Amino acid sequence: MILIIILVSSVLSKKSFYSPADAASMIAREKAANESKICGVEGCTKSGERSVSSKQAEKAGFSLKAEGRRVHLCKDHYKQFKKATKRDRELELLGR
Repeated sequence: MILIIILVSSVLSKKSFYSPADAASMIAREKAANESKICGVEGCTKSGERSVSSKQAEKAGFSLKAEGRRVHLCKDHYKQFKKATKRDRELELLGR
């Protein structure tokens, strides 16, 4: 019985909500994530629908605006990406 009271009091004493500073930083990260979702291919200004590895995008023949691990592609460029990497994806599935 005493153990249950100690557990309940320890749970209630911990913060179970975000402080305003945490909320502000979460909102800032969310805004940054939403703003950067523009197609990463040079000359394209459409909104990014999917993100893929930047290495794979370069292998598919795209010239990218910025460097990073991942790049967002618009619907049209993602379709071109899928066509360009179809053989690689099929070989990868067969190797499993």
